[in-house]
Amino acid sequence: MNTEHWLMAQELRWRSAACAVWIWLLTFLVTAGFLFTWLLPPYNIFILYDFFVLLFAFRSWFLAFCIACLCVLYVKINKDTYSVNNGMKSTRIDMLLKHVRPKSIAYTLSHAFVGTCIAFLISNFVPTRFTHISTLCNSLPESNSCFNESCFIFHLFGFVVGSVSFILREENRESTLFFPPVQQGRFLSVKCHLTNLMLKSASVCAKILAYFLLVYYLVGFLGRNFLATLLGFPLCAGHIISLWNLFDLVPLAWSLWLSGTFVLLLQNLTWHLFNVYLTQIFPFPMDSVFPEDVPKLLTTNLNNSQPTVVQHMAFQYLSYISQFSASKRKQIFMLGSESGSGKLFKWEVIADECISRISTLTKKLKDYQQGISFTGDAKRSSSKSSSTSSQSSASLNSGSQSVLSVSMLRRRPLASDSNRNPNMSYFEVSSLDTSYAPPSQLNTSALLNGSLAVPTPKLWTKQARKNQANVSTSVYGSSTTQDQDDEASYETFKGQLKKLGARLLQSVRGISVVSYFITELPDRKAGNIFADHQIYRWSIQSISFLTAASITEDDYGFVQRRLHEVLGALLDLLSVLEKNCKLSVTSSSPAVLSLLRQQHSLKAETKSAIHRITNSFARHLDSIAVSAEHRRRLTSFLEQRE
Repeated sequence: MNTEHWLMAQELRWRSAACAVWIWLLTFLVTAGFLFTWLLPPYNIFILYDFFVLLFAFRSWFLAFCIACLCVLYVKINKDTYSVNNGMKSTRIDMLLKHVRPKSIAYTLSHAFVGTCIAFLISNFVPTRFTHISTLCNSLPESNSCFNESCFIFHLFGFVVGSVSFILREENRESTLFFPPVQQGRFLSVKCHLTNLMLKSASVCAKILAYFLLVYYLVGFLGRNFLATLLGFPLCAGHIISLWNLFDLVPLAWSLWLSGTFVLLLQNLTWHLFNVYLTQIFPFPMDSVFPEDVPKLLTTNLNNSQPTVVQHMAFQYLSYISQFSASKRKQIFMLGSESGSGKLFKWEVIADECISRISTLTKKLKDYQQGISFTGDAKRSSSKSSSTSSQSSASLNSGSQSVLSVSMLRRRPLASDSNRNPNMSYFEVSSLDTSYAPPSQLNTSALLNGSLAVPTPKLWTKQARKNQANVSTSVYGSSTTQDQDDEASYETFKGQLKKLGARLLQSVRGISVVSYFITELPDRKAGNIFADHQIYRWSIQSISFLTAASITEDDYGFVQRRLHEVLGALLDLLSVLEKNCKLSVTSSSPAVLSLLRQQHSLKAETKSAIHRITNSFARHLDSIAVSAEHRRRLTSFLEQRE
């Protein structure tokens, strides 16, 4: 990520600092609420008295201050690990390698360290069995103290919650910035989402706790024995995690669930505030008289050369001013600054960027749909290849009249022509029009591979004898021919090596275990198309609102010159989205399903954009030069049939 960009070095740094201050203050309130819940055992009838005594103790304030500082560390980790693009790894091997990278391991251990520290601070608010690593042991008369397994489990669960939560966030793409359509204040946003964050933290912690107790029951004694031996404490008799010890297991599970929920709540609350701060609208300047301010202009920060977060913030501001700021729209429709080629129009730059983004999405969808149709056709043709190949060879050998157009044949220079019949010529038919050819006369699998050759008599050449060529060749010509032969032999050897490498690679990929890991998952491949759905949506909104407002605000008529391009791009996108929405893609990943749902919202946004333009221009659009298919769709929009 390019940290040298002026927006990231100045604005985003201050936003991260403001988020750290807010979460530092908010942690004290969350900690007070947690302490009240921590003192809720049924046998404690003096809960209010104990709570106020604990609330006004210096020890509690110091521990809360340490927890708040750890939450500031969460802000630092979020700043280093956040992403803007929702793209996912499409193969299983990439998904595995993503979590074993040194950077990912370092951040996972950082989250685990913070979770362990928070668990340690929680255990010191009130002296309990989770406070000290050693405890009195009456079962061993030769020793007064032994290893406290409850304290070990409590801190180990904090470590597990911190690490597992980070892995789950990366897998579910929850560390990706979400730009809300309606900007909310910080206090109002926290107030509205606090209940959902608490319920989410509690449910995730319950799932982690269930797996943690099961794994600890099976292999937890290994870590317990190692740490007890390292510290020199003997072990107590019996096991805490056991079905025969429910009286100790239920209070332990309750304490673990509360502490884990508190750790997850602090993580989710920190990320929510971080997302609120970083996704606030930044007012880019539209024009400036100072040359050094050119990199800060809105039109400069829309292109692909800028960092991803800068592009998102620029398109977000463009969408905002196109809807709610008439003065900014007026500046877009005016002449821009001087350049080497004359006057620059802000509308031209903005229209180029928006139409380019829309066309990119359209091309991705078309390529994906063509890939699916080609795969389906190949599967159907491969199932019939055995029967059609025999029929095709029989028809070719019998010399029957072919329906293939000879004028479309292209000569294919083959190195193996000399080994075949010298009086025959061979042509490749990869581009033949076979729509009128009966299936009985065509080898479908060979046509798909482009390897079918049609022999025809060579009526214009004769075979030259090798000895005649050698006699007529001079001494210099023989040396030149030798060099050419050596070069041809080298090229042939090089081509054979490439073919051998391709065959080896194909054979390795054919292994079931290897293909399982390197094959692209269809659901993730389909979801990655909408990884930049925020920019696509803002592009559709911006170009439609600006076009609709141009009928009354565009004094120079800039927009009307490219009205056909805008309508053509939107109509093309709508048609491919309608086809793509009919394709069935199943997935169990919440992140993939969230991306796949974006195609329906983009389809609705595209329809709204076309309606916005047609309602503004009405029958004036009849004079726009568009294709017949676009004219038909445009007429249906004008007549309110869609």
